[in-house]
Amino acid sequence: MRGVVRLAVSIAIGLSGCGSSSSGVITGTASDCFNYRSGQDETLKVYQGSVLVASERLPIGTTYKFTLTPGRYLISSSVAGSYSVTMSKGKTVHMNLPSNLCF
Repeated sequence: MRGVVRLAVSIAIGLSGCGSSSSGVITGTASDCFNYRSGQDETLKVYQGSVLVASERLPIGTTYKFTLTPGRYLISSSVAGSYSVTMSKGKTVHMNLPSNLCF
């Protein structure tokens, strides 16, 4: 059952209105480098400057999705490190956590 739940999990956090074209979307898979911790949870935090704007706990290996206003953000993963991203109006950024830093 956990595997079914993991495939179906999609987290959406709207920070500027649902589906607003003035926001952008960042989405991807959240996991550790080699899935050693598969079946465990991790916490993703989104910062704009020093301000925490979103936080979500989800199973490792599942898809995350944040809707954010344009600007620079830091996405922090409890198991995969931190990554910078610049959001643009109406754009979707695909970023798996971790990126190529594991290799």
